[in-house]
Amino acid sequence: MLTRFRPCPLASNATLATARQPVYHRLGYAAGPKEIVDAMAKVRSHTTSHPASISQVAAQAALADSEGDVRRMAAKFAERREVIVEGIGSLPGVTLVPPAGAFYVYPNVAGLFGREIGGRTVRSGQDVAEALLAAARIAVVPGEAFGTTHHVRLSFACSMSRIREGIARLQAALA
Repeated sequence: MLTRFRPCPLASNATLATARQPVYHRLGYAAGPKEIVDAMAKVRSHTTSHPASISQVAAQAALADSEGDVRRMAAKFAERREVIVEGIGSLPGVTLVPPAGAFYVYPNVAGLFGREIGGRTVRSGQDVAEALLAAARIAVVPGEAFGTTHHVRLSFACSMSRIREGIARLQAALA
């Protein structure tokens, strides 16, 4: 029974997707004491079969020679993060703690509750997400998906021009 297991600081479960590979080639791995990794493998064997061969080849290539690519990608994401954090920070009723390492921002939109966005009064992250989709054609993930009604999640894993366009749409919708 899984409830008897406790987190183990000696075992790690990770993926190559974010730093070294496109998300669609996600390939996970685990490292730790043999008995713990063996138990993890038993659980995994009932949830997945095997990674696609192209993902295996992509992982091998990514690990062999990608340090320069990773540095370039990290610099681009840092630039994108700065632009979206500044843009979100300029929105009335929205607060944001800048992310430390993800390619998402998770702004608090509680300051918008009770306001109308596109003719719709919003009272939750779900309401904000629906109103932004209708009024500004911006898709955000409501915070309810992560256990809070006060937030929405936006990705900045896209081009700088898309980020700027999205911020302009947000500003117009919330003006």
